[in-house]
Amino acid sequence: MTLQGLTVALSESGIDAFAKDLVADQIAGQLAKLTPPNNSFPVKDFGVPDGDGSDNYEDIKITLSGGSLSGFDPVYQSISQGSDGAFSLTMKASDFKVEYNWNEKYKEYICTTICFPAESHDKNYHYEVSFDSLVITVGLQLSYSSGTWDLKVSGVTSQPSAPKASIPHDSILNNQEVSGCFQTRISKQTKNAVSTIDFQTPIKALVGNLGVQIPSTGKLTQDITFDFGTGPSGLSFPGDQGVQVGVTGQVTYENTPYSGGTPPQLPLPAVPTSKHLAYYAAAYEFDALFWAFYKQGLLKELITPGDLPDPSPLYTNTYKNTPLQGLYTQYPNHTMTAYVAAAAAPTTAFQTVYDLSTAVLGKLKSTLPGDVFDKLQGLANQYYLSEASFFTSLVAALGKNDANQWKSTIENAAEGAGTVVSHENRVTINVLQNGKSLPAFSFSVVQQDVLSNLALGISKSGTTQTLQFGFQVVPGTVTTKLIHSAIPSITTNNFGYIWSFVLEPEFANEVALMGKQGVALPRIPGFEFLFDKAEISIEATDGGYVAVQTDFEYKPSSNEAIGDLAADGRGRAA
Repeated sequence: MTLQGLTVALSESGIDAFAKDLVADQIAGQLAKLTPPNNSFPVKDFGVPDGDGSDNYEDIKITLSGGSLSGFDPVYQSISQGSDGAFSLTMKASDFKVEYNWNEKYKEYICTTICFPAESHDKNYHYEVSFDSLVITVGLQLSYSSGTWDLKVSGVTSQPSAPKASIPHDSILNNQEVSGCFQTRISKQTKNAVSTIDFQTPIKALVGNLGVQIPSTGKLTQDITFDFGTGPSGLSFPGDQGVQVGVTGQVTYENTPYSGGTPPQLPLPAVPTSKHLAYYAAAYEFDALFWAFYKQGLLKELITPGDLPDPSPLYTNTYKNTPLQGLYTQYPNHTMTAYVAAAAAPTTAFQTVYDLSTAVLGKLKSTLPGDVFDKLQGLANQYYLSEASFFTSLVAALGKNDANQWKSTIENAAEGAGTVVSHENRVTINVLQNGKSLPAFSFSVVQQDVLSNLALGISKSGTTQTLQFGFQVVPGTVTTKLIHSAIPSITTNNFGYIWSFVLEPEFANEVALMGKQGVALPRIPGFEFLFDKAEISIEATDGGYVAVQTDFEYKPSSNEAIGDLAADGRGRAA
């Protein structure tokens, strides 16, 4: 597929955090089940001189069973990146011991001038082997296949330190060799046999099938899904120092994919040097999100007088002696409703915008004369979509001379990239009469907003990380036009007041739900963004995209957002 609407880069510090908090945690959980394997082995017959005779031992068999670990607590050490998605994770357990039941079976016979019949023995002792350390290395492989992102174990090795065995005091093996006058000891060969423990086999059995699966989709609602299958750039490992991946970001509604616009091929973000993770989200993703909400019928609302702080605009007597006099004449003292619905899905455009945000004004305060700065306050936090419209407002606020003198200074500070959203809605005004709803007139509304308050968050489902946003209306971009009127005298196209001051604030609540859901981002289960660490900006190149850099932390039991980073519509800290 040529679509690549989302791209991701994971840094070495991000890989380390992911490995430490999730992968190593899973491995440690499995290693907690580790049981030293049973072991049994024969020991060569031997005799011990005793005065004029000897004590002789034969058919010796040692069995170690019921093994357990004491003080065994493997701790994450590091992860190193190899080639082509191969990683090596190292864990280390220190100062632990293995405890066994030692069973010792043998036959003993004593010889002096004659040899007495053999006597069978079956004895049990407590046995311990201590280790200074055990280093466990787990090979991992990151891949994408058959629609699934997987991090799987590719191999396991273990390296214990030299064992320190405490042979049971009463074991006959302590008499195996004569070490000097009247002294005996266990042979080196036998000691190696009883103190060597196979950690490799049980560890591989416990860890070998572990894996972490990263969901290849993100569900916003039951019917709206973002797909995270690979895009044209696929999965790559630049310099074997991080991970980059391009994903489609295909949005579907009821399994029908969005097909509008030109599918982007967004570039890959550079591997971040100071953050765990970087994302690019194309303008296409916002258009697809709006389309899905439109298809689901979520961009419509019936507004009644009870929904408004001031219900009078939905009473016909309000329009007596106005251009809508015909409404009052035909239906005096009646209640009305307004049905607002999107005529089409909203669309986005990434372009240059101008606004005097709080941050911009803070920078200008030390640059401009005090009286000029004070006059700018009336333009604060308003968006302008062209230099011409912005300068017109500057002239109105400052006067022509000051506007010309400080034009470059103010415009350079206020200029930036923004995401402009175009809406087209249809409003139908109905009159309530005798329990019936009678259509009075309908009009269209075209307006433009700018995405604002960009932030990272969690979708309402609690399962999907999203790039969230708000909407801010751009002054002067609202146009209305009469579509149909059942009242012949209503011919005006000027419904700006009804829309901007009465209906739009209420309908904005419905539109805002799109921003609260947001654009879904690929998510590793259990990991949440550190919202206060996020850096968000808007870029107008490559068709427009939002760039995000952030850190994350592991919170497997929490689906709640823990904060956010507000930014203005150009991604600047507010």
